[in-house]
Amino acid sequence: MPKKRKIVSINGFQPVLLEQERLNLLIIGSGEKALHQLQTLRKPGLLKSVTLVGLQPNNRVRQFAAAYSNFRLLEKEFDAIDLEEKNLVIAASEDGFLNEKVSQEAALKKIMVHSVTGPQQSDFLVMKGSFSQYDAGLNNGSLYTGDGSEKKWKRIATYLVIAFALMVTGH
Repeated sequence: MPKKRKIVSINGFQPVLLEQERLNLLIIGSGEKALHQLQTLRKPGLLKSVTLVGLQPNNRVRQFAAAYSNFRLLEKEFDAIDLEEKNLVIAASEDGFLNEKVSQEAALKKIMVHSVTGPQQSDFLVMKGSFSQYDAGLNNGSLYTGDGSEKKWKRIATYLVIAFALMVTGH
């Protein structure tokens, strides 16, 4: 049984630069979430290989795949064998249970995974902004988990700041 990943805060993640030319990336999913993850890649043509596994990819995913010679589109269900020779995995299916399965299978093979279902299933986050935004603590939604939690956490943080201010002022 794979070990459970601990729940971490966004602040628990560190920015890391990866040499793209050595990466064999696997993306699971074929809908809008997968497309969004593909679009966050700065220069997908520089990756050693990108393999997308998913049933019935939409036209926008197909167009993206056709634009890069290093891109393989496999129209099939995910199988653990798809993880062979991969360095990083992004579980970007519309199906949260499939994302969890991918995350668990990747953990068994000691492959780092990002799941759009949430950080509790992820070893890394996909970053949309620049490192200077991250370092400055501005984030502005620059860290993307794909599950809509950014807005929720901003709202919670706002309420906590207001509650703290009221408590300090004695209200």
